[in-house]
Amino acid sequence: MDPLTALVVLVVLAITPAVMFLLFWEFLVSLRDDALIEDIRLEHDLDPTELTGFTALGTRSTSREAPSLVRCPSCGVETLAGHDVCVVCGSRLE
Repeated sequence: MDPLTALVVLVVLAITPAVMFLLFWEFLVSLRDDALIEDIRLEHDLDPTELTGFTALGTRSTSREAPSLVRCPSCGVETLAGHDVCVVCGSRLE
């Protein structure tokens, strides 16, 4: 194989994944429905700045104070007080 053909093959193999990723990204952006997201946010009275972890699926706190945290006795990770098990290691919280 001559050097020019090898260079062309190398360039094609190097650029193809990036182009495919960008096309996939554009496809995902086209699927996004901002109107639907806004309707759900308004219907459930959610504030996106307050959604952290699994609390987005639960009830929304009306207070603006910091959430209380519980430290896992097994791994030491801080978890929101409403959880029964650690979200990292699965150990039962006190």
